[in-house]
Amino acid sequence: MQFRVGVLVLATAIIGVVLVILFRDRPAFLRGSYPVTVELPTARGVAEGTPVRRRGVLIGSVTKVELTDDYVRVLLSIDSAYKLSSEETATYTTSLLGDAEIEFVRPNRPTSSGGARPPAIAPATSTSGS
Repeated sequence: MQFRVGVLVLATAIIGVVLVILFRDRPAFLRGSYPVTVELPTARGVAEGTPVRRRGVLIGSVTKVELTDDYVRVLLSIDSAYKLSSEETATYTTSLLGDAEIEFVRPNRPTSSGGARPPAIAPATSTSGS
């Protein structure tokens, strides 16, 4: 009986190693991320956890939403596997059900929201105390 359990454990370990070698890509939570701050004139439906996409591919999520006197500051966490270029701007869309989504697009490409005015992207800033 103990021999069978040992063989099962060994076979599971070998299969696990083979799968790691085959897939090699670490899960997103192990890859790390970097912060990006986006300033939007309005952010209806945007909240913590709102998906961030580039050309339809999920690249991050919203981590914090702050209201200022002039705009809404949205802090994003972008997967370190994806590098944003300085040409890309952030737009946001909402579905008929009110679900929001932030998408990075290049200015010369039409957006899925029909060409909404892109907001300014500011470098990430660290906040303390909250």
